[in-house]
Amino acid sequence: MSEFEDIKLPDNIEEVTNRAISRGEEYMKKRSKKNRNLVMAVSLALVVLMGAATPVLAEKVILSNKVFEQLKSDDSISEKQFMLKGGQYKYAQAVNQEIKNNGITMKITEVACDGANIFISYAITMDEPFSHANMLAVVTQNKKMRVDFCDEQFTEANTGGIEGKFIDEFNFVGMDEIDLAPLTARGLKVPDKFNLEIEIGDIIENPGYTDKKVPGPWKFKLEVTKNTSEAKEVKKELVDGEVKFNKMTVTPTTTDIEVTIPNSYPSGVIVTAYDDKGNKLQPTYAQAISKNEKEYVKLGKYSAVSEGSKFVTIKLVNKNDPELKVLNEFKVPIE
Repeated sequence: MSEFEDIKLPDNIEEVTNRAISRGEEYMKKRSKKNRNLVMAVSLALVVLMGAATPVLAEKVILSNKVFEQLKSDDSISEKQFMLKGGQYKYAQAVNQEIKNNGITMKITEVACDGANIFISYAITMDEPFSHANMLAVVTQNKKMRVDFCDEQFTEANTGGIEGKFIDEFNFVGMDEIDLAPLTARGLKVPDKFNLEIEIGDIIENPGYTDKKVPGPWKFKLEVTKNTSEAKEVKKELVDGEVKFNKMTVTPTTTDIEVTIPNSYPSGVIVTAYDDKGNKLQPTYAQAISKNEKEYVKLGKYSAVSEGSKFVTIKLVNKNDPELKVLNEFKVPIE
């Protein structure tokens, strides 16, 4: 193998070549005619030397500190992120903490809390090109999050990944979220101000292919201010047959619905919700948060209601019934 095979040629190869040839010709005018056949050799040598002297560098991109706003402007992302669709990003507080480890600078730019969720935005810069297989996320491992008003630790299982977009092979912007509904359903109150600790252990490069692990950690400690100016909590004693409606929390981002269901109900029962604008609220998950011998409490998280909605219709449906029979129904006003 030639020692020159590993040398990278510059992007502006044509301009460099022409400049090198001109220099070679000026030089050869002073030489004898028999040496003119060396012009191209001299020129090509100059191309290689000039190329080696001016390596191809990544263009430095200044990432915005308003990542939520940047992601909101991208329809392919904002249509999938409830937080961006709901406009909660407008209430985000600036953070701008950054940690660099193993060639990766991770910066938390903003944080927002609506009482039911915490949203965190990131700007990530890599010193070397990052293989990401066109993914819309940065895959993390050993991620831990903790709030100081609760001993429970959040992990990847209940926080999700850092979803967003790669600006280029060196830069990424994205967001992460923590669902607080399982805590509030147990009676925990989210204080007006609290501390949030985040530790990301590793970042996985080229997931599903090389699965190269870039070790951290990247540790942050943030002071978070809860903003519930547009959040509404509805608690009413509504009963339909053996089913009870307990609570609904409506924020610009999500809708949390809690109902009590008897154990005698079929295992295929699901809770659906629609606002009075005809919009079906899209579920993200549901879980039983408590249970006894007679009944269990089911908590579901859904997308936000349409702007200006006055009430939400909640239906319990047996998904195993070919006719999708409605077992119970509640019409809950948004107050």
